[in-house]
Amino acid sequence: MPDKSNLVAIGRIIKPHGVHGEFKVLPLTDFIEERFSSLKDFFIFNQNDGAVKCSVVSVKFTPRYIILGAEGFTIESVERLRDEFIYIDKKDIMDAGDDNFYAFDLVGLEVFDNDTKKRLGEVINVFSGSGNDMIEISIDADSRTALVPFVKQFVKKIDIGGKAIYIEVMEGLL
Repeated sequence: MPDKSNLVAIGRIIKPHGVHGEFKVLPLTDFIEERFSSLKDFFIFNQNDGAVKCSVVSVKFTPRYIILGAEGFTIESVERLRDEFIYIDKKDIMDAGDDNFYAFDLVGLEVFDNDTKKRLGEVINVFSGSGNDMIEISIDADSRTALVPFVKQFVKKIDIGGKAIYIEVMEGLL
């Protein structure tokens, strides 16, 4: 079984659906039908057992959610998984394309001031917000973190191959 560092979250379990052990899942991908219609297996990460592999038996699409059926689950067992994430192995992710990337690709990138090219820190997390995504940066100078909106106004260049991201530093941002 893969460890959590080799897994990518593709959905969050909202609650059970129906009485047959199906999951109501909030997808965490922009490619919902492509990702879930071909899904054969997924993992649920559990502190005691690590990554537990689950076999998909059905996938239904609603306007906002996925209804996912998996082998061996009951309404009670799904209820205990409320708010947990479902994962796939990183090797099974879809190709993002030439000018695209996944949020987890940003984690670990060095962060530089776009004007001075001075290193500011490192991206340690990416959060999806209601308005826009945010990147969390570990600041080199004083061992604190800062949240930067992931919008063109602040994020000027992303170089996945060069493991760098360049941001516009405005007063009060960091």
